[in-house]
Amino acid sequence: MKPTQAQTDLLQALRSTPFYMDEGDWERLVALANDTFGGFVQRLCGTNPRLTKWDVRYCCLSRFNFRLKQIKHMIPIQYASIRRARARTKSHLAVPAASWREVENYLKTV
Repeated sequence: MKPTQAQTDLLQALRSTPFYMDEGDWERLVALANDTFGGFVQRLCGTNPRLTKWDVRYCCLSRFNFRLKQIKHMIPIQYASIRRARARTKSHLAVPAASWREVENYLKTV
């Protein structure tokens, strides 16, 4: 499925000036990840059933190559909390990974 204009506009806006995302923004981002990467979220959740809603969101941001410095402007929590959330996400994935870079590589293959 082709991404909608609203989805691609959201991604462009986040890249230029990251902002706190509301529930609708998150839904568009997840839909964009699915459309852009051919059912990414369904495949991700199918092989990693322990993922929470926030884990999936974080994986989508990572798949779009957003870095912690950008993500801290999108999620209204402290920088250290974002790092802990990333560690939790890593532990919920069904892939042994020693570093977040390995997780990012894994997400590119999903």
